[in-house]
Formats: sequence, structure tokens, C-alpha cells
Amino acid sequence: MIIYKLPKEVKLSDYLREKAIAYYEIQLQGIHYYVPITKQVKKLFKIKTSKKKLDLYSFNHLLVEDIFRDIIDSVYLQVRDVVCSGIEESLDGKLRDGFSKLFENAIHNLTNKEITKRLPYKNE
Repeated sequence: MIIYKLPKEVKLSDYLREKAIAYYEIQLQGIHYYVPITKQVKKLFKIKTSKKKLDLYSFNHLLVEDIFRDIIDSVYLQVRDVVCSGIEESLDGKLRDGFSKLFENAIHNLTNKEITKRLPYKNE
């Protein structure tokens, strides 16, 4: 489905907003995605214009939608994996630091007790 006004809650760079003639709305797994139709996209899919609007009958909607779905699905999974990996690394570091600080005194005291037990110091 082609729309001409992007919903306010949709995040998109100013650069793409300026280039967009319209947006192709696609629903994938219950989520709506909006692909900007720029001059380049219009030319690529041979979309014609009629009365300053895109001619909806001048291109194969099913083909365009399938292409956009494949791109969105593959890029989404790749971005998700990269973002999740970064989150995991960040949380791992924070947890290690937190546990290290939490148990620092206890580990130090246990280490000193064990050293004293194994290497007693006799002051004669």
C-alpha cells in the first residue's frame, strides 16, 4: 500500500524524509514498516506518475512487496544480531565488574586466611 504521509511515530532520517515521494507500507509479522519511495526507487520499479500521484497500476505490487519484505526481514535479523551482541557484551562487563566489587573484601579476607593457614608466620 502506498501512503503519502508518514505516521508521526515512525523514525526516519531527515535525509530520507526529504527524498521520499511517498512510502510503501508493508506489514511483516504484525509490524508496519515504511519504505521510502524515492526517485531512484520509482525509476527502478518503473512506477509512473498520474496527476502528481504515483500510478498504482503501473507496477507489480506483489513483486515489489516481496522484494521489500525479503530486504526488511534479512536486514532486521542482521541488525538484531549485531545489537544483541553489543548489549550482551556490555551487560557481561557490567555484571563482572559488579560481582568483582561486591565480593572483593570477602575474597581478600578468605585469601589472607588461607595464606596464614598454609604459610604461618612465626615471629620469634
